[in-house]
Amino acid sequence: MTHAEKEARNLATAAQYREREGHLNVPRTHKETILLDDGTTVEVSQGLFITNSHNRRADIPTQRAQRLTELGMRWELCTVTEATGDRA
Repeated sequence: MTHAEKEARNLATAAQYREREGHLNVPRTHKETILLDDGTTVEVSQGLFITNSHNRRADIPTQRAQRLTELGMRWELCTVTEATGDRA
């Protein structure tokens, strides 16, 4: 899989999660399943993608930052609740 394909899957699963949950406060350990064009499914480490994008926001590609912002990414610092691991 190319980097561009992986990026597209990560952004597609972010959009899918946002559509379903109404936010992008994805727990770090969350995996999102996505249906591919060929009818197969793949599990994507969505929590890691969101967490890494947030933590590396100064270094991520501009297009990724723009798309995540469109999806409602909260770029300000956030805290992690110890009980659930969810970002608050």
